[in-house]
Amino acid sequence: MSDDIVKKEPQEDENNKNIDINDNNKKKKEIPHDQDIIDVIKKEKNPLLKTKLLYLNKLNTDLIDTKQIKYKPEYVLLRNKYELKYFDVYQKIIDIAVGNTLPDEIIPITKEEMEQYNINIKENEKEEKNPIESFFTKAIRNTKFFPCNKKDSNVLNYLINIKFVPLDNKVDFRVEYYFNKNPYMENELLTKTYYFNLQNERLMKSDFCDIKWVDDDANPTKKIIKKKKSGRKNQTIVQEANSFFNMFYKNKTNLLMDDAEARFLKEDFLPNLLEYYLNFPKDDIEDENNNKK
Repeated sequence: MSDDIVKKEPQEDENNKNIDINDNNKKKKEIPHDQDIIDVIKKEKNPLLKTKLLYLNKLNTDLIDTKQIKYKPEYVLLRNKYELKYFDVYQKIIDIAVGNTLPDEIIPITKEEMEQYNINIKENEKEEKNPIESFFTKAIRNTKFFPCNKKDSNVLNYLINIKFVPLDNKVDFRVEYYFNKNPYMENELLTKTYYFNLQNERLMKSDFCDIKWVDDDANPTKKIIKKKKSGRKNQTIVQEANSFFNMFYKNKTNLLMDDAEARFLKEDFLPNLLEYYLNFPKDDIEDENNNKK
């Protein structure tokens, strides 16, 4: 019977062969998982910004590939190496976003890709080490995780960098928020550190920095209400406000909130930084991540 099968295989009809070839071609021409991002980047009119966004998307794909590594049973032992590579790739994205390095110093873009993205940089336009304007500010504003009131927006306009710093065990980490000098607070650096139980990887504690606001009016965590009473002086009422900066106050957060915050920053905000900057809906990001699992 096996001999009959061997004899019949060469006699498959040509139509079936064509179908197989077409199917293979279709697989090769599969729509990229980041096609939506590609479409948005193509619409950008500024060729220099478009080029930087293309670089970031290429690195972002590398970041996603790193995150999707399938671990063997030695997961705990391999985790340290994984975290090192993960933060290394993120740092490359940061270096381009803040203007520390030129994109082509990190990852190349081919002539074909330049044509695909319709990038036409004139001879008198030279790539410089300039930051992408409001990169981190826009990314934070576009998340649904963090509240952002009007005063928050004023302060966040001066945010120039966010650094994720893994500590010695590569599980605990510190987040550093860098600001230009501004009229709202004396700090140019805000930090928060997250410490985890290595057995169950649950947050054990968080360390907060102290924020020195210029005054209560500048403090986004305070809502100032001024009421005028007939025959009396104006009355000023100070209320607590829902603010991005509440994360730096122990009395305005708790361990469960900090645990969720740490996981969001590390597992969502960090790997999806480009998507948040481009203002992709949160649901779309979650669906894309679920499809990749």
